[in-house]
Amino acid sequence: SGMYQSAADGLRAHGRFVYSPDRPDLPLTVRTPGYPVFLALTRGAADALGVDPVRATVAAQVVVRLLMLAGLALLARRLGLSPIAAAWATVLAALDPVGTAMAGQVLSESLFAALLVLALVVAVRALDRDASSRAQWTASALAGALLAAAVLTRPIGQFLVPLLLLALLVGGAGPWRLRAARGVAALLPIVLLVGPWTLHMVRTTGAPGLSPIAEINLLRYRAAAVVALRDGVDLETARVGLGIDGSPWMRAAEQPGAGLGARWRREAVPILLAHPDLTLRVHAIGFARVLLSPGDGDLAVLFGLVPDDGRGPLGDLRRRAPADYARVWLLARPVAFGLFLGTIALLAAVYLGVARWLLRRIRAPRPPTDVCHLLVLACALALLVLAAGPEGGARFRVPVLPLLTLFAVAGWSRARGGVDADVRTA
Repeated sequence: SGMYQSAADGLRAHGRFVYSPDRPDLPLTVRTPGYPVFLALTRGAADALGVDPVRATVAAQVVVRLLMLAGLALLARRLGLSPIAAAWATVLAALDPVGTAMAGQVLSESLFAALLVLALVVAVRALDRDASSRAQWTASALAGALLAAAVLTRPIGQFLVPLLLLALLVGGAGPWRLRAARGVAALLPIVLLVGPWTLHMVRTTGAPGLSPIAEINLLRYRAAAVVALRDGVDLETARVGLGIDGSPWMRAAEQPGAGLGARWRREAVPILLAHPDLTLRVHAIGFARVLLSPGDGDLAVLFGLVPDDGRGPLGDLRRRAPADYARVWLLARPVAFGLFLGTIALLAAVYLGVARWLLRRIRAPRPPTDVCHLLVLACALALLVLAAGPEGGARFRVPVLPLLTLFAVAGWSRARGGVDADVRTA
């Protein structure tokens, strides 16, 4: 949060992307510019209204989350869900405590999730067979612009760009000329918005890329986790051995031209390739952490239900005896424990519903293939896989869970075809 806020204050003070207002000579490289721009706007509005800037940011993120939920309802309807089914999908997404908690923190998850959902809403419009050619081109361009904004908010969004372009090229109706025009219309705003930042990174760091965060995660979390398993040491000891302990974010920020990202990548990749079994194990654990971590502690801490010590009901299952556990959680903190149980129930309902939907698709004599549904599902799965590392956690699930609720509701409905059938019986 501190790095985001200092970048936003630097933008307001100097009119360009710098590390902080006190360091106008140091260009911003560690964070992409999307969220700092959002913060600069909310902090400017806070100054004009005379309110606390963090409170203004949280208020704006609550509005952004509501826009995401409204977009999700519209996306559900465009994918063929009935009004009742669309409402249920939106309610499930709204009940996610991690998404609510992230709206209350100065972090980029809420904005990224909203931009992604809105980009998918417009992309589905671009693939509408009944829309005119002009409407398809306009929707494609808007989808590209929204996805580009998402990429500049969280660099992980860059891996969704090929999925969008592929869907626009192979989906929908019309000749290949129209499909190619849709792809170009979507690609153009992506190039215009993301391209300048990429050139800025090349000039500043000497290497292409949106941010060195990926390289930091690759060495500090993933390669270090493999070394820890290989050598039987803890994660911090492995990081010290790799020279990636302390704050690599600050090192990369203060030495943008030192080529640290490229060096960290060169050190990490051979470790991961030399131990494919351990690498797979590390990623499997990370995948489970993103999917299954309750994340209820974020919301409980936000509302003062538990102390800010990083411990929640799930972790205490291993630390406390049954009697002590009952005293601490069931008797002393029943609201926090109820939030924990509610989160587990929510995740179970979503994942079981998605599993039911997948089984229906597999068992169908001729499984329907709709590019719109495949695009939404592919985006959700891509984000899960890309976040599946030791650095992963419940907050990386924020942009994914709303998309999964669409398939979960279709899975729990009585319609046999799932989300791409008439689900008015949901």
